[in-house]
Amino acid sequence: MTAYYDFANGDGLYLDLRAEHAFRIGDVLGVRILGSIGYNGGQWLAEETSSGFSDLNYGIDFPVSLGPFRIVPFVRHTTVLLDAPGGTAYFRYSLSLGFATGS
Repeated sequence: MTAYYDFANGDGLYLDLRAEHAFRIGDVLGVRILGSIGYNGGQWLAEETSSGFSDLNYGIDFPVSLGPFRIVPFVRHTTVLLDAPGGTAYFRYSLSLGFATGS
């Protein structure tokens, strides 16, 4: 669990409860499944919006290790549970590239 509190601008609390599980498929490919739920206790909420569970998130990563290189394609989905401007569901995907030297 991660807790955020903004004393100046957002004036509120946000909690993120996350669970994830990772495993390997062979020497090169991995899989990481994750999910989280957010609770908004006033962080950047409009005056008329009540505190409550604000977002539900889930995703999957496929890390690939090739020598010193690490390639991680991933997919995420967020469902907004509180009233919020801009929509109620967001889908995103991306690719992360990394390089490490040394042991």
